Amino acid sequence: MKIISLFILTLLCLTCNSYSNNMKQNPLANKFYTGAYNAPPKNYLTQKKINEIAEAGIDVIVAGGDSECPKSIHTLMNFAEKAGIKVIPIDYRWIKTIEKPTQKTVTAIIKKITKDYSDNPTLLAYGIYDEPAAGLFPTLSAYAKEFEKNDSAHPPLINLLPSYGSPIQLGAPNFREYIREYIKIVNPLVLSYDYYPFRDGVTLFDGWHNDLKIVREESRNSNIPFWIFVQSEGITGGLKVPTREEIFWQANTALAYGARGILWFCYWTPPYDPESKMPEKHFSAMIDIKGKKTPVYDYVKEVNHFLQKAGKQLADWDNKYIARYKNGKLIGKKISPVGNVKDGNFDLIVGAFTKNKKVRVVFSNDSWSKKTVFTFIPKKSFKFVKNIGSFHAKIIQKNETLKFEIKPGGCSVIEFSTLSAD
Repeated sequence: MKIISLFILTLLCLTCNSYSNNMKQNPLANKFYTGAYNAPPKNYLTQKKINEIAEAGIDVIVAGGDSECPKSIHTLMNFAEKAGIKVIPIDYRWIKTIEKPTQKTVTAIIKKITKDYSDNPTLLAYGIYDEPAAGLFPTLSAYAKEFEKNDSAHPPLINLLPSYGSPIQLGAPNFREYIREYIKIVNPLVLSYDYYPFRDGVTLFDGWHNDLKIVREESRNSNIPFWIFVQSEGITGGLKVPTREEIFWQANTALAYGARGILWFCYWTPPYDPESKMPEKHFSAMIDIKGKKTPVYDYVKEVNHFLQKAGKQLADWDNKYIARYKNGKLIGKKISPVGNVKDGNFDLIVGAFTKNKKVRVVFSNDSWSKKTVFTFIPKKSFKFVKNIGSFHAKIIQKNETLKFEIKPGGCSVIEFSTLSAD
């Protein structure tokens, strides 16, 4: 997700009270979203093209590029309503205003933007900033509060940097402190960040897991959902185009860690802009620059339809436990009380979600290149209830023992009931 590469924000002297989510309902809580950044450009805004978004299993589209103008956003919203999807607008009037902000201009433009979109049934949130340094958090808190003042039903969305940002970019000594400062100062209704692991010649595997671990912990501590923007394109000199299994792996490991929103970067391939402050050559997103589907469209579509089913079955459950296995060995402390995993040289993420006296467990293959085979034996206090959903996975049940074979990037979600207090 890219917004701030278009401008440099001057700190603005607004009231820097936290954007308060106390004493009001969070409209993004207990919900699961599959989304994508970069809607079709204005010359391609037709019902057919917007229907293709919904057909890919995307239920939230973030406006980008030249679809940021109010006329294009309204056109997008009209088609989106018929297609049954939500919209997060990024209005160019907002981007222009905060290049050289004053309290008067910011207050006025927020009032205009919320008036223009707040009554539209497709509106989910307002996209207001991408990848800020921590020094901007007080100003962003003031902006968020002003949006809430004008439209309390639709929160502002601020998308954060991943840990591979330098300390100078983060404005904090490390990623956890960056996340904590953001939550403390801005007090958001959703914690959103991006992570693009598949680089030219290298995969940021450990960083992917470390960031998910930190974001999961900090969002749970603050009782807010977290979203992650994941990779679905290439950028010349930086990102490679993910394979089918790499697409699956990103989605299903994020699901196991408790993500309530999995959004793809990008849907429509952005055009090259040599005059941009940070010119990038994007290629082979879900839709290419000429409006044609790429193989990535089908990869994302395949996993999104599983996510929409499984994610919604987990949306209001507490992602209470997480465990990661590498070559059959547990990494870190054993924290899942549900059962034991054994019999194999497996790479696996196990996320346990609790609600009342039941537990739903996500078993996600932590490899995009090899299948994982293992046996899961629930503790005596847990009883198998049902298979919520499986994606490229086989399960053989013998009494209470479950034997799994999960293909690269695949996943299974199983429900257990508690027979007695554990």
